[in-house]
Amino acid sequence: MVNTAVERIEELAVQIGQLVSKRMAPTTVIGYANEIFMQCENLRESGWICTEDVKPEDMERVLIARIYEKDGPLMVEQGYRYDNGWWKVYGSNLRDKSVPYWRPMPDAPRWPL
Repeated sequence: MVNTAVERIEELAVQIGQLVSKRMAPTTVIGYANEIFMQCENLRESGWICTEDVKPEDMERVLIARIYEKDGPLMVEQGYRYDNGWWKVYGSNLRDKSVPYWRPMPDAPRWPL
């Protein structure tokens, strides 16, 4: 869902820029802007947080959506942020800076049921 929402927002932003440069009717531009707003709301409701907006505390265990391959899907893994913007992926020696989204860890299920 994260990739889809981000890709759609980027696509709409480009279209708005083209409409503005062509001096299209304000109602057309507002329609695209409203769709961007709705995509942002969908992303917000999904629980994913943009790392440009809010960062977790250093060393706080979170889920991260990181860029695995250029133009590929985001990879969701467990990790934490430390050392001026570096992210560490649990279970690997990987240090990464390409983490656009994160979310708090979900609560564990009750056990025993």
